[in-house]
Amino acid sequence: LSMLAARAGADRVLGVEQSLHMCEVGEECELMNGFIQKCTMLQRDSRRVMAVDSDGAKHGRKPDGNPCEMDRRADILIYEVFDSGLIGEGCLHLVSLAQLRLLHPNATILPM
Repeated sequence: LSMLAARAGADRVLGVEQSLHMCEVGEECELMNGFIQKCTMLQRDSRRVMAVDSDGAKHGRKPDGNPCEMDRRADILIYEVFDSGLIGEGCLHLVSLAQLRLLHPNATILPM
């Protein structure tokens, strides 16, 4: 998905994935396809990611003192869920949380 966003014209892409193995595979694919300069893979639970202008962030830090992963809120969220419904992996909860913490108010949300 990161490479699709980069190919479509995104200036910067942050891919968030819990699995270390999938992050490593994603980074290798981005490198092999020439997108490593635009794409960054972050091995993290998306519920723990924050932008510097997220509610609760202060001076570029999250409430736990760690630095925010994003230097600004995103214009678009592209996500996938390997499930047959919208609630099996908590998809609706995750998208709602992303809207609050990670996206500009008029951001585009695109399920894949």
